[in-house]
Amino acid sequence: MRTRLTEPRLFRPPQIVRSKWHVPVQVVGTVIAICGWFLGHKHKGRQFAPNIHAAFASSLMLMLTLQVCLGVYLKLHLEKGIHASIRRYIVICHGVVGKLMPIVSWVQMLFGGITALGFCREDHLGQ
Repeated sequence: MRTRLTEPRLFRPPQIVRSKWHVPVQVVGTVIAICGWFLGHKHKGRQFAPNIHAAFASSLMLMLTLQVCLGVYLKLHLEKGIHASIRRYIVICHGVVGKLMPIVSWVQMLFGGITALGFCREDHLGQ
């Protein structure tokens, strides 16, 4: 008799999120990201020339939109008809995008730091 602790983990990725806090925390994070997006586009302060941070922001927000749409679809618990066959793929896609988001977000922060410090302009790094 196998228990939860002794059953093999072969072909079963670890479950990262099964918490009651997942949805509320992600909603707060999404609201903060959207506020940051608008603050970055609507302020009249320091202006930057076109840069990698600005160019990458659209891709990041597209990923965020995809992730939110997939999450809302999963939260609706549609499991009959065509939804039964596509739900499995939606779960996998939601998991992949969810695991990529922290990595891509940190890269975006790196790009923001590089932009704020003025690298890759004028005589920095010979470019």
